[in-house]
Parts: sequence; C-alpha cells; structure tokens
Amino acid sequence: MNLKLKTVLTFFVFFLWTVMGVAADSKNIPEISPDYVETLLAEGRVTRNVDGKNDTTHLEFLPNSPLAKDFLKVSTTESKPSFLTESLYYIEKPEGSTGSDMKLISQIVQSISTLEGIEYYSNSAGKTKILYSDVYVIDNLKNKNKLPDDETAEVNNRELYTCFVDASFGECFYKVNYKQKDNELSMIITLVKPIKFGFINAIKADNLVICIDILDKGDYLLMYLNAKVNYPSLSIFDNRVRSSLQARVDALYNWFVSSYEDKKK
Repeated sequence: MNLKLKTVLTFFVFFLWTVMGVAADSKNIPEISPDYVETLLAEGRVTRNVDGKNDTTHLEFLPNSPLAKDFLKVSTTESKPSFLTESLYYIEKPEGSTGSDMKLISQIVQSISTLEGIEYYSNSAGKTKILYSDVYVIDNLKNKNKLPDDETAEVNNRELYTCFVDASFGECFYKVNYKQKDNELSMIITLVKPIKFGFINAIKADNLVICIDILDKGDYLLMYLNAKVNYPSLSIFDNRVRSSLQARVDALYNWFVSSYEDKKK
C-alpha cells in the first residue's frame, strides 16, 4: 500500500470514528433547553442560585413537561422569593434497565421516614452532619400524631402532613402534595408553620417551598429540584438560610438517588 492511499484510509477511518462517537455521545432531551444538554450530560447536573436583587420567579431549568409546567410553575412563596436555588440532574439507569420505574419512584418519594439520618455538609461547622434526626408523617397539624409511611398509596393528588426535625431549624412542619401523570411525578413540600430564630419568625408559613419533578425517560431519569424562600431582609439570615437551602436540595437529590440505586439492586 503506497503512502498516499494509506493516508487517505487513515483519515477516512478517523472521520468515521469521530462521527460515530459524536452520534453516540449526543442525546436529545426535548424537555430542556439545548443550551444545557452538553453540560448536563458531561457533569450530571446544572445548577444556579438567584438572590432577591434578580428575578427569583423565573425557573431556568424547569422541564418542558406537563406536570412541571402546570403543577410546579404555580407553586410559589407568599410573595417574591428572597432566594431561589434550582438544579437539574441527569441520572443514568443501571445497564439493561429500560422499562418504566414509576412504581418504584412513587414508593421512594412516599417513604418520607427514610429521609431520617441523611447527611449534609455544614459550612459553618466545617464538617458533615445529620440533616434530619427524625422525619415522619402526622395525622394533622393539631394532634401531630405520628403515622407510618404508606409507600403503596395512590400517589396522584395525594396530600399529607409531615414533621422534619431539622439540624438548623428544629421541628419543621410541611404539607406534601403529589401529582403523577404517565412517566412523570411531581412533589411540592410547603412549610405550614413558621420557623423561628429566637423570638423572630424568620420564615413564615407558605414562605418556604421545595419542588421536585422526576421524569422517567426509559434508560435515564431527569430530576428537577428547586427551593424558594422568602425571609426578612436581615444580613444575619442571609448566609444561614441560603446555605441551608442549598444543602437541603443536594441532600434530597442524594436521598433519592441512594434509595433508587438500593431498590434497583
């Protein structure tokens, strides 16, 4: 084989390898902006934080999917949030797992008590700590009697009340609302009793909302989370509330992924 022919063949093989590699690595995710697909696939997540000086009502990463648009978009704090954090995660399913996992996902998000003991990194303490020392469902806000999880309940349109014993905020009471449609499940966690710092109502009821949306795409999952909070404009709250909110979003993601991987084994 002469040198010229060998060079041409080498170039042709390299060209085919490159094209096939690009095709294999590229993935169409119609629910999100093409601007973020490359970063999402490479890093597994895209995230952003917005303070009250900017538009905290715009949800940049919110999937263009039925429940996300209709259910999560209308969930908001009592007034314009002082702070917003949102993240979108790409979760590969185990090899060979391509069927629907919606039943499994429904069971995980209704197993509220399994949030107990999840960890987070405390910037103020400079170490990993337990985020929730106890988490459970309650019968109502008046009696607050502890109930067991019911992970097999019909999740669509379900509403329940919960108590989260929080490392930073103490006992916190939330309303949890679920929606499910086809391959998508959404969950909204709304504060229903004020969080106090000393004698001050630092965060009023309805002024802390955490939203979760999970899409089963066959061979992977898309998981969207946002947390919105409105609180008094006092500098003593800023760092504590913001870092706490970011830690909770990361912890919820880690909790879901850990639970999902355990159930898929």
